[in-house]
Amino acid sequence: MSTRSASDSHSIESSGKVEKDKGILEKLPPSEYYVGSEGRTLEKEAVVSKEDMELERRARLKLDLTLLPVMTMFYLLSFLDRANIGNARIAGLQTALGLTDTQYQICVTILYVPYILAELPANLLLRRIGPNILMPTILTAWGLVVTFQGFVSSYAGLLVVRFLLGLLEGPMFPGIVLYLSGFYTRRDLSLRIAYFFSAASLSGAFSGLLAAAIQNMDGLGGKQGWSWIFILEGLFTVLVGVASFFLVPATPQHASILSQAEKDALKRRLERDRPLISTLDAFKPKEVLNALVSPHVLILFVVFFLGGTLLYGLALFLPSIVRQLGFGRTESQLLSVGPFAVGFVG
Repeated sequence: MSTRSASDSHSIESSGKVEKDKGILEKLPPSEYYVGSEGRTLEKEAVVSKEDMELERRARLKLDLTLLPVMTMFYLLSFLDRANIGNARIAGLQTALGLTDTQYQICVTILYVPYILAELPANLLLRRIGPNILMPTILTAWGLVVTFQGFVSSYAGLLVVRFLLGLLEGPMFPGIVLYLSGFYTRRDLSLRIAYFFSAASLSGAFSGLLAAAIQNMDGLGGKQGWSWIFILEGLFTVLVGVASFFLVPATPQHASILSQAEKDALKRRLERDRPLISTLDAFKPKEVLNALVSPHVLILFVVFFLGGTLLYGLALFLPSIVRQLGFGRTESQLLSVGPFAVGFVG
């Protein structure tokens, strides 16, 4: 790796790379700039061979076609399984359990208390236990909880199930982001996060379609339609969770879809992107405090709070709002599909 002053460096194209001899001169991120002995700001550059560039491209493509869809499915199921209570409500949940509107809203809200509290500790466990074990385990576990949600018969039982569901689902979103950061560079990661995050809208569309069909099973096996919504969607999550034990590699080096040359090229690419990151660094409570007072984190907190209020408000209450406009149960389920389908396409 060579270094040069910013004033003497070759002009860099918008992609951040220019050809140099038989390789590619790659400009590293601004965070890797440093001050030279003469007080000038210097920047690090790396010459990447065209062979490595091709290996990296193939590795990214393989990960996009195999790993990214799995993570997208994880988040889709996460959103579906915590928001399907809105569809179950107009399928008869509230009436069957004798819930008041306030009790229903408490059942909706209580999920997010353990959901928030579980995020940070779970990310620390992710590194210690391994994503290939922890993520499939919590997915399978919350699938079982959703399935049992179809058998509750009281307000207290629903409260307990929703609390456990939040405790298990909380780690998934931040866990996916942390996990993918071990496979993609910072520039690549932002687009992949957008891809899997769009699963929330897709999930909202699927939720209405599935509920419209499943609620017609009302009376089958002595269970009401709302129960079958939870049971069938929960069992599907369990199946995906069990299968994911064989689909989620712990690190790029464990990805069987990649050749050894592609693994090595990907490793070098990640090291160029984040040369100061060590996989052996120890946990420091001070770093948690620094993150909590970071302006970037605080701004993102506001953005996610406002976005989440709108997103979950629609997912949890849109079927009920449509129902109160005078539409039947099936029509209300189907009419709730539109906003999420358009949101996904947009």
